[in-house]
Amino acid sequence: MKKKLHLLLGLTLSIQLAYSQGFPEMMYFKFDTLVSGKTYNEAPSIARAGNDSATVIGLTVGGTGQFGTALNGLAGVQASNNVNPGWAGTHTGSWTISFWCSPPTPPTTRYYFGNSTGNGTFRCFIGGVAVGIRLVGGVPSVTIDMPSFTPGTGNVITYVYNQPLGTVSAYRNGVFQASASPGASYPLVGANFFIGAQGTSIEGPMDEFRMYNRALSATEVAAAANVQLFNTPCTSPPTAGSTVPSTTVACSGSSFSLTLAGLSSGSGQSYQWQIATDSIGPYANILNDTSGSSTKTQTATNWYRCAVTCSGLTAFSLPVKVTTPTVPLAGIYTVNPALPISATNYQSITAFATEVSCIGVSAPVVVNVAPNSGPYNSNLAFGNI
Repeated sequence: MKKKLHLLLGLTLSIQLAYSQGFPEMMYFKFDTLVSGKTYNEAPSIARAGNDSATVIGLTVGGTGQFGTALNGLAGVQASNNVNPGWAGTHTGSWTISFWCSPPTPPTTRYYFGNSTGNGTFRCFIGGVAVGIRLVGGVPSVTIDMPSFTPGTGNVITYVYNQPLGTVSAYRNGVFQASASPGASYPLVGANFFIGAQGTSIEGPMDEFRMYNRALSATEVAAAANVQLFNTPCTSPPTAGSTVPSTTVACSGSSFSLTLAGLSSGSGQSYQWQIATDSIGPYANILNDTSGSSTKTQTATNWYRCAVTCSGLTAFSLPVKVTTPTVPLAGIYTVNPALPISATNYQSITAFATEVSCIGVSAPVVVNVAPNSGPYNSNLAFGNI
């Protein structure tokens, strides 16, 4: 009996290590919480760089990130817009830094991380002299551009310094792009190291900032690009939760986002977004749409859901309808969140305003807002009608 018990304990420990070995050792900011001006660093305490929570000033947490919410900025000055992990040390071995971003086209430089002073002003930025996105500086200084970087879409940016090889490799969305050769020493320095800023801050969302104390392999970079990381295994069968759209009415060709709420989580959990023209399906997989959130455009009304899988068992999120109107409005409509969305009822004033802006009107329109159904906390703005 004792031998069997020892074997079981050994197997359990091996499983736990397998789930935790890909976790960032130095920093991991998911930017899903901001409490009293601090956001949690989920890296294990044994090797964590800096404090268990970073101080956030000027920047906000909210909106839509790669998974859940994101860090957001408005291109403010670094002194009053940054995330400070509180790191004072130096890391002299191999390392990996990775993050997700989806910025607007930058009119000038926008910085994602770096040393405000010291360490050769090591920094990563877009705009200005950057060709796509640029990593520059450090000691010795390197310059790596990734022309494939695309504003307005999700980009997972990864830099890997491999000390034995003396190289820094750059990846976008898990695919190798370029490299430089600083040699046997290219340290990370904690003093004056900031996230979300260096000269100016980020503009738009930034998410999933990860710092490892080792060089990830190309296979690991690709595998981690579209998954959120956890220290514990996922629950099987998983809970898929609900599909949450950024809007329920989208003009033809306009982008909108899809996220999940109320789902279970854990290492090894995978995602596959699906689309259908009816709530009951049939649903078809959307090609290369396998992260926990999604950005979409459409020219016709569709239903969306996500297949969430853990250990071979799959659950489906509650589907959601995103309407793309094609017929101009005419007649009488209601705004009543207590009733389902229909051809004549909207659940918010914003949804009604969006539809009118999309397709206009062809005859007089009357909108009756259900009494005692508010409050409606939104700006009412119409486009060209």
